[in-house]
Amino acid sequence: WIGTGGEGLVRLKSGPFISFTKREGLSQDVVLPVYEDAEGAIWMGTDGGGLDRLKDGRVTTLTTQNGLLDNLVFSLTGDREGSLWIATRGGLQRLQNGKFTVFTTSSGLSSNIISCLYTDRQGTLWAGSRSGLSRFEGKRFRTYTTEDGLSNDYVTAVYQDPAGALWVGTGGGGLNKSEAGRFTIYTQKNGLSSDTIRSLNGDADGTIWIGTRDRKR
Repeated sequence: WIGTGGEGLVRLKSGPFISFTKREGLSQDVVLPVYEDAEGAIWMGTDGGGLDRLKDGRVTTLTTQNGLLDNLVFSLTGDREGSLWIATRGGLQRLQNGKFTVFTTSSGLSSNIISCLYTDRQGTLWAGSRSGLSRFEGKRFRTYTTEDGLSNDYVTAVYQDPAGALWVGTGGGGLNKSEAGRFTIYTQKNGLSSDTIRSLNGDADGTIWIGTRDRKR
């Protein structure tokens, strides 16, 4: 599933692309995060149109009128309980059984503007912002910043490799590897094409793919 900057959502299958836009019921053609839940529903965060859900060819939309904090959705992830976590400019929301729970800086988040979300294999939720990396600890968040060894407080991407190490991409500080309570930092000096990381992912063999501002590594 591929979100575009103005042409809606694209699904790649065997054969041609099938595009989903406002003509097919999306609230907005600028699609940002895309997440598939355990029921096979596709959730899409949009730039101003709220949160779209595509299931069995039908699109339903949640906006601020339905309790969403903001109609600009930056990131989405799920957890083991089947909840959907939604990152916005107004804080973080958990959608569980049709009800929203709100988390903000008063809950320990580093900022109310959340840039990325990630759920690791242990079920731990991580939230990145321009003010650090926050880990959900049941009811509150614990935040890590440069004071804890991060190279930069602007966290843009999080990924856990098959060995269990957590990789944290930043907006200007390169890449951080968190292992055994310590951060190891990788920058252009270590071969990165840019110190501004946009996205992280990996293969089963341990290969890590790093999307940067300039090109992919």
